[in-house]
Amino acid sequence: MKRLLIVAALALLPVPAAFAVPSADDEANPAKACRAEQASLGAVPFAEKWGTNENKKNAFGKCVSAKVKEHEAEEDEHAEAKANAAKKCKAERASLGVAAFREKHGTNKNKKNAFGKCVSKRANAKAEAREDKQDDGASNAVVAACKKQKADDAAAFAQKYKNLGQCIKAGKTVKSSTD
Repeated sequence: MKRLLIVAALALLPVPAAFAVPSADDEANPAKACRAEQASLGAVPFAEKWGTNENKKNAFGKCVSAKVKEHEAEEDEHAEAKANAAKKCKAERASLGVAAFREKHGTNKNKKNAFGKCVSKRANAKAEAREDKQDDGASNAVVAACKKQKADDAAAFAQKYKNLGQCIKAGKTVKSSTD
């Protein structure tokens, strides 16, 4: 009986933030994403990163605001990519003819889903290419920052990191938590 009570009491204890795994909902919700970032970085580094006033007390609000703006920009880019994809698919359908267009892009029994499949494929390909380009830019920035940090103070760099790769990995981890 005592063991059952102990187990039940332990089950009610909160899980430390360090052990919490962010879900897809956390990434979609700016406030949850900022809470997860705050938990992973720690309160002081989070405040230093995001805070803009003298006492850095506005850090959480600034983080949420930035995440909302990022999300809105992504939605705008996606809508634009979809509109451009629709225009290109209309042009392709006009040049190939309806039957050939359906044969090329259609996937269901009567191939009448061809236009939607074409638009989806083009819009997603454009979004993936844009994400790859952003990842490359972020990776290059992390590498450059690590090289600069090593050049500026090799001793401090050696104490903090075993090698350049470890610095880059740490930089990507920090960068991805803000994406």
